[in-house]
Order: sequence, then structure tokens, then C-alpha cells
Amino acid sequence: MSDEANRTAFLEIKGRMIETTGKLKQVQNQMRNKEGEKKRAYLTLEELRQLPDDTNTYKSIDYMVNPLLLIILQGEREYLKT
Repeated sequence: MSDEANRTAFLEIKGRMIETTGKLKQVQNQMRNKEGEKKRAYLTLEELRQLPDDTNTYKSIDYMVNPLLLIILQGEREYLKT
């Protein structure tokens, strides 16, 4: 192979290596995040197991929406349309 062909092949392999390294770091971060989620879920389960069976429990959600606020916002949108 000529020097130019070697250089082209090297640059192609180097580019793929950089791309693969980036993907590897992304997967490692995802794995770290999932391990944290797993640990939180385990700790939550351990806490729930200590409660009596007749205890009312509630699952939290990421956000709370106030129905009155929704009505107000819908009204504002309707007002702005006119």
C-alpha cells in the first residue's frame, strides 16, 4: 500500500475510534444513571416493606397540575384568539 492509502485508512479508523469512544462514554453514563435509579428503587422498596399492609401509600408524579390554573390558561388563550 502507498503512504497515501495508509494515511487514508488510518484516518478512517481513527474517526471510527473517536465515534465508538463517544458511544461508549454515553452508554457508561446511561449505565451509571440506571444503577442510581436501581438503588433508589431498592431503598424505596425497603422502606415500603416496613409499613403495615393497610397503610395508604401514594406514588409521586413529576409535576402537579392545578385544574383551576388550566381553566384560567384556557380562558386566556380563548380571549387572545378574539
